[in-house]
Amino acid sequence: ADIADIAAALSLEAVKGKSTPFAEKVLATRPHAGQALSAKNIRTMIRNSRLVDRVDHDTRSKVQDSYSIRCAPQVHGASRDAIEYVAGVVETEVNSTTDNPLIFPDTNEVFSVGNFHGQPVALAMDFLALAVKLILENVGHGHKLHVFIALQHLGRGAGSHIGAAPII
Repeated sequence: ADIADIAAALSLEAVKGKSTPFAEKVLATRPHAGQALSAKNIRTMIRNSRLVDRVDHDTRSKVQDSYSIRCAPQVHGASRDAIEYVAGVVETEVNSTTDNPLIFPDTNEVFSVGNFHGQPVALAMDFLALAVKLILENVGHGHKLHVFIALQHLGRGAGSHIGAAPII
């Protein structure tokens, strides 16, 4: 998630984006821990930027940035929270006993149980796969936007046939 936050900060710089979606006041209205951390990471990286919040000929009429940029804390943060949950499940699992039967020598008891079942880990791994996929998808949308902007600038003055920026 930290690398995705770096990519978001770089994207924000590349498109001369707005810092408002990362403001503490904004994030406090939906206080998910991972979201707050991702926004803080991005704020830290753009703190002294000369490009973020810049108003010039190509940003003057821009109302907001693309979803992939302004929703980065929500996407990265939710995935960050999911990864933390998975880490907790894995930690519990590696410190557990999954034998069958379970033998308690102090009390001379033997229990046939189902602790060997992999459902907790299976669900956590599915959750992890989804969390990582969504971060990568969001970062990928930012790359598409950078390519579009680069092509648009290359086309200036040469009869550009490139249309409006995609909504990503």
